[in-house]
Amino acid sequence: MKKTLQYKYDDLFGEGWRPPMQSRDDLMTWACMQQNSFMTEKGAPEELLWNCDNPRGLIARYGPNYDAVKAKLGYIKGLQRE
Repeated sequence: MKKTLQYKYDDLFGEGWRPPMQSRDDLMTWACMQQNSFMTEKGAPEELLWNCDNPRGLIARYGPNYDAVKAKLGYIKGLQRE
């Protein structure tokens, strides 16, 4: 997926709009900043902006639901992060 996003669709992203793909934290922080920028442009109140200081909290809230995946796929090595 990383290579697909980086190479196949790279020309679709404007300058400064390319997400970092080094880690989930980097990607989530970037997505949070983009969300807050969009909300600010639309005049949203400050209480609707996300807190970008805790990317792990954002991943827990908006990231993949491993419990739902586990119920469908069972045990797959590397799926569970315990």
